[in-house]
Amino acid sequence: MDENFLPIDKLPECWNDDRRINVLFAPFRDKSVNPKDWESKLEFWKNLIYVYCTHNQEYVFTYPELAKKFKKDGRSPACLGVVIEEMYKNGDIQTLNVFLQTPPESWSEWITNSLVKKPILWSFTKIKNSIIASNTNTSYVHINAAESDSLKLLDKVPPTMKNKVIELKTLAETLKFNDTQQLNILLHCLNCKRKLSMKTIQKKGNTITLLKFHNADTANGISDKDVDIFTLQQSEETLLNDIEKLENQITKLISDAKEYLAKGQRQSAKSYLRKKRDVEKVLEKRANTLHNIQTLLARVEDAQSDSEILDSYKTALARLRAMFNETGLTEESVSETMLELEEVLEIHDGIQVALAQTDTTADSELEKELAELVENYDTKEPDIKLDTPTDLDDMEKKMAMLDIRVLPSPPKNDLNKTKISL
Repeated sequence: MDENFLPIDKLPECWNDDRRINVLFAPFRDKSVNPKDWESKLEFWKNLIYVYCTHNQEYVFTYPELAKKFKKDGRSPACLGVVIEEMYKNGDIQTLNVFLQTPPESWSEWITNSLVKKPILWSFTKIKNSIIASNTNTSYVHINAAESDSLKLLDKVPPTMKNKVIELKTLAETLKFNDTQQLNILLHCLNCKRKLSMKTIQKKGNTITLLKFHNADTANGISDKDVDIFTLQQSEETLLNDIEKLENQITKLISDAKEYLAKGQRQSAKSYLRKKRDVEKVLEKRANTLHNIQTLLARVEDAQSDSEILDSYKTALARLRAMFNETGLTEESVSETMLELEEVLEIHDGIQVALAQTDTTADSELEKELAELVENYDTKEPDIKLDTPTDLDDMEKKMAMLDIRVLPSPPKNDLNKTKISL
């Protein structure tokens, strides 16, 4: 078995069961004899291939490569050809050249491919399947493994690399992805799902792949404006590196001049100072160029921001107009409504005043009746008869007839002289 095939914890439990492995490595029997075992054996190898692809990040393989990887005790699985053929028929794997076909850029193109081209090619592809599957030199892509790992890759992309154009090389270095071919498979999956845009350009005779990750599901692609901004950013980065090198060079020349001056070699020191001045002139040119590029980038960013603000204004204006049309809200309708409201409020005030009025006729009659009562009222106070002297004399006689004896005063007890017998 290949030592780099899979770690022990990833291998199937039956991998060290020689009896079971002999059955799994043997050629497939006729499916009609035992369909259940036939499907179980096929499922075993499909799962093992999926685990191998995802763990090793190898989504492209050939039949000989798998046969070598899955070799155990010097023996390769004799059923592997049937497994690959079945996976190809079921759409679990796809040939590399078909997989890397450029996805349709528009809805109309997708309709054409789905309703016109694919039905015509279906019968031809069906006949060709068995021929392709049996070709040992054919490279296949594991669709499920590539799609699942492409989503994991998308989660690992830093936010600073999204919604901007970056180079494929930069992404590979950031994610520490050594195999560019396998990385391209994952990026192609994301491109087909409209989560990524890809474009190749020529730069100094070299082909460079540009990428742009999108937060939304819909991708607008990489425009010429995006490429121009990327070029400016690359120039800015190059100039920054050059300026840093020139500054280090100037520092080194000054240090060398001081050393020669300390040794008394003034001419040598002057020579290094002349070199320093030449480097400073180059540094000044680089700095001016960098300033111009940074100014251009700042203006581009401002223009993009202004464009976004203008689009927001247009969207809000369109929505406001649509709302006016939906509700029938116009200046005339508002004026008419306000006039009607004023009339209704005047009517309401009149109703309130009317409700607050009292019956003045009834009040005047009550006042008249009250005045008559006052005139007829007898204001003379009743005479109060005072007790005459005769009555007082009679009362004194009755009091004298009462036999009220004088009660003796209570005795005074001297507590100091009284003895209390216990």
